[in-house]
Amino acid sequence: MKKTVSIVSLLLAMVLLLTACGGGGQNIEGTWELVDASEATGMKEPLQQAKEAGGSFIFTFKGGKMTMKMEAAGQTQENELDYEVKDGKLVTSDGTSLNIKFDGNKVTLSEGENSITLQRK
Repeated sequence: MKKTVSIVSLLLAMVLLLTACGGGGQNIEGTWELVDASEATGMKEPLQQAKEAGGSFIFTFKGGKMTMKMEAAGQTQENELDYEVKDGKLVTSDGTSLNIKFDGNKVTLSEGENSITLQRK
């Protein structure tokens, strides 16, 4: 009986920890690198060119702020938007609403035919 109570207590503690941490990887907060984009976004070719030149597209989500940073050919461009996660969607301050789909250490943000895939750094 004492062993069963210990196991149940341990399981409850794990559930509380996972809930506090956003479900164990199901939280958009953090730093992500753009690793793929659909043709429809117009980003597939720039992404490939940036990768070939040693550049990157980095997205950081923290405290309701999303920062998008592009580094390529010795140049850096950075943009920032407010965001919130609501009903399984990432909603930005410019009115964009994207579906969110987590898959391990990757997340896909999509709207219709447009999609980008980010990998957690």
